[in-house]
Amino acid sequence: MEKKHLIMAVAGILVLALVVGLLLPALTPAQTPPAVDPTEDTASSVPVDTQPTTLPSETTQPVEQTTTPTEEPTTSPTTEPTVPPTQPGHTHTYEKKQTVEPTLDAPGYTLYTCSGCGNSYRGDTVAALTLQQVINAQSLNPTKTGIAPLDTLVSDCLSQIIPANATNYQKLEAIYGYIQTGFSQGSAEVDLTKAVELAGDKVFYNSGDLLFSYEAYQMLTQKVGVGDHYAALFYVLTRGAGFESYVVSGSVNGKSHVWNNVRIDGKLYAFDAYRADDPRFAVADGALTGYVYKNRERDMAAQSGFRTAESFAVKLTYTDDSGTTEKEFTWSAADMRKGTANFMKNSPAVIRAKGTVTYTLEVISTGGSYLLTDALGEETAAASISGILEPGAGFYTLTAEEEKSLMHFDLRIDN
Repeated sequence: MEKKHLIMAVAGILVLALVVGLLLPALTPAQTPPAVDPTEDTASSVPVDTQPTTLPSETTQPVEQTTTPTEEPTTSPTTEPTVPPTQPGHTHTYEKKQTVEPTLDAPGYTLYTCSGCGNSYRGDTVAALTLQQVINAQSLNPTKTGIAPLDTLVSDCLSQIIPANATNYQKLEAIYGYIQTGFSQGSAEVDLTKAVELAGDKVFYNSGDLLFSYEAYQMLTQKVGVGDHYAALFYVLTRGAGFESYVVSGSVNGKSHVWNNVRIDGKLYAFDAYRADDPRFAVADGALTGYVYKNRERDMAAQSGFRTAESFAVKLTYTDDSGTTEKEFTWSAADMRKGTANFMKNSPAVIRAKGTVTYTLEVISTGGSYLLTDALGEETAAASISGILEPGAGFYTLTAEEEKSLMHFDLRIDN
């Protein structure tokens, strides 16, 4: 009997322990969340409704604070649009450093560089246009030489090599390609007597226009020439198509050469149809390597777009020991047709003076531009030249040139 009571007592203890073990978690008070430090920036804490849901099996880690009360909110420094800063808090100060001309396939732009950090960006693009697009936007003004046989050849040539409805660029490209591939490089002397005959009654303002016209005519009829002739033909054909082109001279890699410039959107671009091994199609001055201009401004001034004149007049004013003297000289077209095979007309104008001479030689013809040469052989395309001559050196020659009609004024100073 006692043994039975003992067994029942042990069983009761085990049941009670089991009940207590099941009820104890429910009877234990909930844990209090850790106190919030009043010094913490509660604004940076994650809001309650955005706390991630944690599964019972996961261990929740306390959220670390990443700011302190004394820290200011982090903001990006002010920068140029699309230009990232290279130094935190640095304000760029940009300066214009370089202007890059457009190429056939890429637009031009101005490079701006920050003086403080060297950061740079491209701005002021030429309306985001490539040179090809700029060429197409140009207005053309076709110019004839005024020499009927040549103008007929030019018209026929342009109609054959330029496609119908061609763009400006396609016209320029067709002329360039035609000259590069359609002619043979070789000796071809220019007969200036035939040049005068070809011009007929036309007297050009400038010698270059007559010379280039004849060289172009010779190229079109004989299909052979040197660099000068290639440049002359390019000049005549592009002028005939409406472009403002010029023949310029100088050197390439130290060797004398003649090539062309075309004014496109106010800027000059080089073209060289003669050098097939190194084509120079529409190259801006800044990218032109090996080419050195002799005197581009003078060369261009000596090309007036095939304008002609009926007469040519100059005025010589000089002052010597006897006072001031003025003399005017006029040459007509007929006068300029007289002369030697190289159509030079040497004026018999010999001026005798005494002592120190101060002089001015001035073109007084209307229109045109002329080449004047002073007593020291310096040339200018301006309308006048001036100088001072000391006594005792004999003859000094002043020259006024139009269409290679060289009119000399020999100032002889008598001691």
